[in-house]
Amino acid sequence: MIDFLKQYCRIIAYSLMGLVFAFASFFLLINMYHQAEISKVYTISSSYRTSVIDDYLTSVQNIKDNLASINPSDYEGTLTSSQAQTAYQKLNTCVTALSNDTISSTFDKQQVNIVDVYYLRESYENEAVKNCLGSLSWFADASEKEIKNTFLLQNEKVLGLYINELAGKTNSLKSRLLNNSSFHFTTYISAITYDEVSGSFTEVVDAYSDVATLTEELSNFLKQEMEGAK
Repeated sequence: MIDFLKQYCRIIAYSLMGLVFAFASFFLLINMYHQAEISKVYTISSSYRTSVIDDYLTSVQNIKDNLASINPSDYEGTLTSSQAQTAYQKLNTCVTALSNDTISSTFDKQQVNIVDVYYLRESYENEAVKNCLGSLSWFADASEKEIKNTFLLQNEKVLGLYINELAGKTNSLKSRLLNNSSFHFTTYISAITYDEVSGSFTEVVDAYSDVATLTEELSNFLKQEMEGAK
């Protein structure tokens, strides 16, 4: 009876060892697969850098220049003094958001991988959406905030819809990045591996560019409004 129990325990032990070895091998293979995916890179071409990235940086610089050329304290027009100062501050918040460390360091790279894209999309959500678009929503609430400026009153609905559209522009990409891998039990970064590095990178940059263009247009409006009131 004792010999039988010993033999039974050996069988159980060997079986457990086999299962552990099988799982360890499986995890190792999956991590090797994920590492291969993560190592795939997209080389940023000179034409893309010139036509898209440089245009984005120009828009951000134009916003800075517009804000530097005006002084809301000297303004007297259809906006109240407080509203003019608030508009200036909202646009200034966007400048900071659109020049965040993540997008700046990404644009400095010659090549990007899927991890870069993941963090760039996260920065879009945290900076472009929450900080910049969250600030720009002030311009879309002209009636509620009793702003008597004709331009803002005429465009508040369209502006509000467009801001909402931009806010959700990378949501589907976020889902694809997080759900592309079938094996979410490896590491957090491994779980977001995604084979289309080029497409996902340009998708986030395009979203950033749209926010920058909108901000630039509103800074142009504020500059013209303040210069016209002098």
